[in-house]
Amino acid sequence: MEQLIELLSSIELKPVLPVSLALLAIFFAFWVFYQVKKKLSPGNTKDNQFKYQLIQLVLGLSATVLIILTLPIENETKKQLLGLVSVIVTGVIALSSTTLVANILAGFMLRSVGHFRGGDFIRIDQHFGRVTDRGLFHVEIQTEERDLMTLPNLYLMSHPTVVIHPEGTIVSATVSLGYDVPHTQIESLLLKAAEQTELQDAFCHITDLGDYSVNYRIAGFLPEVKNLLSTRSNLRKEMLDCLHQAGVEIVSPTFMNQRQQPLEIRMIPKVSPAPASTQENGASSPEDIIFDKGEEAAKLEFFKEEYSRLKADIEKTQKLIAKSDESDTEDLETRLTELTRRKELMSKIIKRQERLTKQ
Repeated sequence: MEQLIELLSSIELKPVLPVSLALLAIFFAFWVFYQVKKKLSPGNTKDNQFKYQLIQLVLGLSATVLIILTLPIENETKKQLLGLVSVIVTGVIALSSTTLVANILAGFMLRSVGHFRGGDFIRIDQHFGRVTDRGLFHVEIQTEERDLMTLPNLYLMSHPTVVIHPEGTIVSATVSLGYDVPHTQIESLLLKAAEQTELQDAFCHITDLGDYSVNYRIAGFLPEVKNLLSTRSNLRKEMLDCLHQAGVEIVSPTFMNQRQQPLEIRMIPKVSPAPASTQENGASSPEDIIFDKGEEAAKLEFFKEEYSRLKADIEKTQKLIAKSDESDTEDLETRLTELTRRKELMSKIIKRQERLTKQ
């Protein structure tokens, strides 16, 4: 026992103490960071993942410098270690300026602009899909084949990005018809097709007068972009039905059929009963299967906005309670209790939705 006491007394704690305090401070800083992240995450309508990853990166670099400064070594060695760290960071920035660092800066710019958010339909170059996640280096979209595609932030910054307006977009289709059919008849038939597709404020344009045919474009406003793919398909179906029922062939004068046919025979298929629509039978639409993760991301954004609204209402009600008379305080406190309850419920919903989105 006496030998153990002598051994402990012989150990010099002074050189080790600064490093121990630095490690405790680093541990405490990361603990506070994760506690704040856990508390504030539901109410943040921005992309939390990008912000928290950036903070973690800064904390990691700061922790490395702090440990070097508190190591029980000579000052000259500390300077060499700090110089090594600065050279490594500088080398990473220099060698990865077009990839790693460039993607981080591009991601920061994308979030500063706020051009799109989770659940939005976007088209970048030849890629089309629904946004499911926005990270520090990339944006993840769900394609029309239900696959998940990762696009670097730098790619989005260097290519034109088209965002489908979440409050409605224009759906259009084109068709080429011969000069022998009056354009007034074609326009009325195409407008009828758009009306049957339930497009609003439909319009028809003649886009080109070709050598052998006329190009028509029919378009209309779709308020619910969730069913974008189905609406595009339904518009073309209705165009086929309306034109064929009116006796209009969808062929140009250059059409050639090697079978000998009487002149009175027209190239129009016989009308057959259309299959029952899955949406009319109460089944889910194709978009519910194709963009399932994108839909979960859109719900998460909606819940976060609702949480922020409730938080703002609570702060406003608290200010009113502080300024109101005792006669009005009871009603305001009742409202405050209800808002607080809804806020806590919304926080639980957001956490559950975040788990569903990450699956």
